[in-house]
Amino acid sequence: MTAFDPANVTTTPDGARWFGPDNAECAPYLTENLPLICTYTDASGKLQICNMKCGPCPCTAPMDSLSPMPGGWYWVSNGGQGCENTCNPSTSYGYPGSNTGIQITLCMDLKTKSFEGNDCPQNNDLQITFTTTSDGMTGCWEDPVESCSFVLTRVGPAWELDCSELSDLNVSFEDTEISNGEKLNSLFTASDTNYSIKLIPVVNSLISGMNEHTFTNGTGTVSDQLFNLSDTVQTAQYLVYSLLGNNVCYSLPDTFYVVVRPPVCDNGLPFSQWESCKVASEKYSHLSFKLAGSDVWRNVQQYKF
Repeated sequence: MTAFDPANVTTTPDGARWFGPDNAECAPYLTENLPLICTYTDASGKLQICNMKCGPCPCTAPMDSLSPMPGGWYWVSNGGQGCENTCNPSTSYGYPGSNTGIQITLCMDLKTKSFEGNDCPQNNDLQITFTTTSDGMTGCWEDPVESCSFVLTRVGPAWELDCSELSDLNVSFEDTEISNGEKLNSLFTASDTNYSIKLIPVVNSLISGMNEHTFTNGTGTVSDQLFNLSDTVQTAQYLVYSLLGNNVCYSLPDTFYVVVRPPVCDNGLPFSQWESCKVASEKYSHLSFKLAGSDVWRNVQQYKF
């Protein structure tokens, strides 16, 4: 998948939050040994979990306590005695009262990854599998009688991507580079005026201002105003699709890249937000000087370059 935003998911019951290996001190881990479960890293570098009760696994069980867990949604509530209740879901309880049974629903929009048309048959698998754990396995619940090491895996329908409907993009555009806060002026032109063009931004938490666009009649200009929310160069990405006439499926996508340079010090934002500006602020913000012919001392509260 590409452009996957785990926060853009509707859950029932609500309140579920996504945690994964990239969450530093909040990254979830196993709190009990699991004899039939193991984890592995897939071709895209993502940590995956496999249940040997459901078929062969490319990893070896058991999965030991304190092993890192793959990304997933967690319902978190304050744990009792012995629980640290930090930002890490493994130090808390799960959904209150779920020990008597609970029905969970996840609703999401998923996009397949980009690949060449000839590679579609090798990338057409759309089957989704969920593995659920209790707060005795990935939380701080301690059963006074016996710990249950059974983990349930749900295997979804064998959905596949329909490769017969994919077509070439047939849209021309140019990647670009802009300064922080600058507006785009990027033209997209299809080879035929009967094409519609669709742009979908790829989620980037360090860039704001990206919008989804749909252009009819084969052409359109993107004028989004993009802001770099970091102090390093960031790259905005839009997935570009085309749709000819009354076709049901959009074309294979291409990616429109926009390099967004970081803000400079004199941009009206708090100095403390940017390391280079913070140094400048500490050096110049408390300078004192004496006016010629006067005994009055003034403090410079802000210095701009």
